Amino acid sequence: MLAHGAISIVNAISTGKGAAIGIDLPVHVIADVTSNENSLRISFEGEIPPDRKLVDGCISVIKERYNLPNIGGELLIASQIPIAHGLKSSSAVANAIIQALLTSLEIEYTDDDILALSVDAAIKSHKTITGALDDAAASYYGGIIVADNLSRKILQRKKLERDYNVLLFVPMRKVFTETVNVERYKRLTVIFEKALDFALYGMYWNAMLLNTIGVSLAMSYWDTFPLLLESLKAGAVCSGISGKGPAVSILYTESHKDVIIELWKEQKGKVILTRTTNKKSEVIVK
Repeated sequence: MLAHGAISIVNAISTGKGAAIGIDLPVHVIADVTSNENSLRISFEGEIPPDRKLVDGCISVIKERYNLPNIGGELLIASQIPIAHGLKSSSAVANAIIQALLTSLEIEYTDDDILALSVDAAIKSHKTITGALDDAAASYYGGIIVADNLSRKILQRKKLERDYNVLLFVPMRKVFTETVNVERYKRLTVIFEKALDFALYGMYWNAMLLNTIGVSLAMSYWDTFPLLLESLKAGAVCSGISGKGPAVSILYTESHKDVIIELWKEQKGKVILTRTTNKKSEVIVK
C-alpha cells in the first residue's frame, strides 16, 4: 500500500475547515493479517513513531466497523514523512495502514470508507484536533482538497494544473498535537476564515500566505518567517508553514531551484526536496 504526505494551504484548528495539497513523500505499508489471530507483530522503517497509538487506533476502528474479533499477523510500516512537523504523517500512515489491512483481510471498501476510518483512527488515538479530513483526503487523493472537518464534507477537490517543486525545511524541534494551544488559534479566527475564503475561490497561494501569518501568530514561529518572505522575493510560487509546523514548504518552478535551495541550505534543520502530486493512494501488487 502506498500513500503520500501533504502540506497545508489553510490550517483547520481555528474554524474546523482547512485545505491541503498532496506531496510525493511516500508511506508504504505491507500487511499480512487475519481475523483468526490476535497477535499483531509491527515493524517500522524510516520515521519511527514515539508510540503505537495510531496503529492501535486503526486496528480498533476496523474491528468495530466490521465486527471482527481479532486482527493478527504481520504489519510493516515504512514512512519517509517526518513526524510531528505538520506534514500530515498521521493522516498518511493511517490511510496506508487501513487500506493495507482491509486489502489483506479481503474486505471490500470504498474511498469514503478509507477516509472515514482514517479520521476515526486519528481521533481515537488523539493524533488530531479537528479530525483532519482535509489532510487525510489530500494524502489519499493527491491534488488540492478543501474540507469541512467537523461535518466531514469535502468542499472542493481539484487536481493541480501542473506539478511544482517543493522544498521542505524541517527544523530539529518537534511539535506534537497535544501541546498545541487551541485557544490561541481561536483568537485568530478572522485570519483563518479569510484564508479559507481565498482557498474556496481558488486563490490557493494567497490562502497559504495568509494562513502562515495566522499560524506564526498562534505558534510564535518568527525564526523562519523572514526566509519565507525571501523565498517569495526569489521567485517562489508560494511559501508557508505546514499544519501546526514547525516545518515550512516552498513551492517553486525549476528555473528558481538553485536560488531557493541556497536560501535554506545553511539553516539548522533538514532540507527535503520533493514535488506536489495528483496521484491517488494505491495498492501495489507484486
